[in-house]
Amino acid sequence: MNMAVLRRRACRPLGLLLVVTLAPLTVVDAASSAIPVTSVFAQDRDMAMSSGGGYEQVEKIAVPATGVAEAYPSTVEASGLQGVVRDVVVTLMGVTHPNPEDLDVMLVSPNGRRAVVMSDVGGSDDVANLTIHLDDEAYGPLPDSNIHAESGQSKDERDSSHAVYQPRNAGAGADTFPAPAPQTTENSSLSVFDGTDPNGVWRLFVVDDGAAAGPNDAIGSWHLQIFTTSDPYPSTVEVSGVRGRVIDLDVTLTGLTHEAPADIDMLLVGPQGEQATVMSDNGGSRDVSDLVVTLDDESTNTLPDEFAFSGPIRSGTYRPGNQVLINDEYWPPAPASTGKTALGAFDGTDPNGTWRLFVNDDNLCGAPNRCPDASPWLPAEGYLGTLAGWQLDIRWADNAAPSGAVSVAGGATATGSTTVTLGVSATDPAPGEGVTRMRFSNDGSTFSPFRPYATSAAWDLLPGDGPRTVYAQFSDGAGNLSPVVSDTITLAIAPRATRVKPAARAKHVRTGATLKVFATEPLAARTVIKRHVRLTKKGSSRAIRAKVHYLFGKQMVRVEPKQRLAPDTTYRVTLRTRVTDLAGNRWDQVDKPGAQPLRWTFTTRPARRDN
Repeated sequence: MNMAVLRRRACRPLGLLLVVTLAPLTVVDAASSAIPVTSVFAQDRDMAMSSGGGYEQVEKIAVPATGVAEAYPSTVEASGLQGVVRDVVVTLMGVTHPNPEDLDVMLVSPNGRRAVVMSDVGGSDDVANLTIHLDDEAYGPLPDSNIHAESGQSKDERDSSHAVYQPRNAGAGADTFPAPAPQTTENSSLSVFDGTDPNGVWRLFVVDDGAAAGPNDAIGSWHLQIFTTSDPYPSTVEVSGVRGRVIDLDVTLTGLTHEAPADIDMLLVGPQGEQATVMSDNGGSRDVSDLVVTLDDESTNTLPDEFAFSGPIRSGTYRPGNQVLINDEYWPPAPASTGKTALGAFDGTDPNGTWRLFVNDDNLCGAPNRCPDASPWLPAEGYLGTLAGWQLDIRWADNAAPSGAVSVAGGATATGSTTVTLGVSATDPAPGEGVTRMRFSNDGSTFSPFRPYATSAAWDLLPGDGPRTVYAQFSDGAGNLSPVVSDTITLAIAPRATRVKPAARAKHVRTGATLKVFATEPLAARTVIKRHVRLTKKGSSRAIRAKVHYLFGKQMVRVEPKQRLAPDTTYRVTLRTRVTDLAGNRWDQVDKPGAQPLRWTFTTRPARRDN
């Protein structure tokens, strides 16, 4: 923010937080009967916008040669802050000591959380009237020796006369802080205070655990900067019942009150993660009260520019704006900001779900883009603003998803073929564009390519016996997908012969031949027995004695007559339907109702040719 335009701002107390729940309002666009539709979703809970506060204790903390400081603890009290702690910076001013590593300093929050921010660091070189900023986000930790103004500073802080370090406790184990200090801790990170209520008494306990002393050993004063979120953070709006995708989105801010609107950073995040920086570093530095501001990509008005001195913001409609001079950051759980302002980022998305509005006040070096050695400090109770509520005006295309059904083989419970006919039906509710495409799957995850919608389709089931489920999904002209539907059928493929030897109606077969049947699939060996596999002379029912074997690996039935066959005689081989596959499906050689046995004949050679 341009420091030239900053001025002291009077702190304004927050009003009563009023919570009002509004039902979503749906407005039908009269120009086109049903499409498009505008739905309004509002949040009417007051939001307090505060960057935090700064609190200084000017009482000198005298430090003896050993033991606790005279002001033990030294305290500051925070009050009137909204939101929760997101960052804390501690500044020790006028630090004077012959042996800084003897100083142990612990900060305790109102709720009892604590951090030993400085212990066993700084070495044994005298320091006099030194100002030390302790900040988790500094470039480096407190050193083991030689604390001075240059160490630990970022490139943006090197013109400062102050030392900026990360807190550090270099001792082994926890330090001793006598009562009334709470039990000590080895933690030194100030992030331990994040997410807590900042209001109440903060206590600084100082102990000298060495023996070296100087005539003026002391911490002259100390300052606590507490950066907080807005409250609530984020503010949310729940969107439901929208049956289509966003065509256009506008955001309206109601009751916008702030001492310097240019300090406000607002990030809108949709349910699917899309985002837009709707307002940042725009709006001017003059006090505004109870404004109604609509942010609309199609507006011809631009938000006032803080740095061009274009005047204060007034109630009205503006394009979203982001006067980017630094990279805006937002406290977690906000995503990293892209800085892009266009609300068109939400076009084409499903608006149903939680919309989140993250609001930061980045006044001066405000959180999270703050410079801890900045002067002037944050004033007590920070800089305040309020937002009475906000709403989304969502214009959407009514593209409700189609629905449908599928049946396999006319709804039959079983089939003996992997190739089946699917019966399909689907509808698209008004004002949809009609069902245009369909696709199918055997596992519910890997689908075929879309094909034009029709009331029937040929489909191949997965091979193998057992239940087989076919899944179907439909698409309308706008690309909306239906829920996946399914139908199940039992696939029971009967075993058959792929080849017999000798071949059916073969002649001149050797009288010592072995008969073979090759099956389409593995058979249950217990069913391949003499009673089920018979060799007879044609016209006779008396079985000829033979050995029947089943070779599993070859899926082959082998029939070996115990004696040579008679010459010039016709024989019949019968494999009965009691022969089954491993799933229990009975042999079925012929395509007609019921299970059908395998039968074939062959004729042996005349006697004179069988030698």
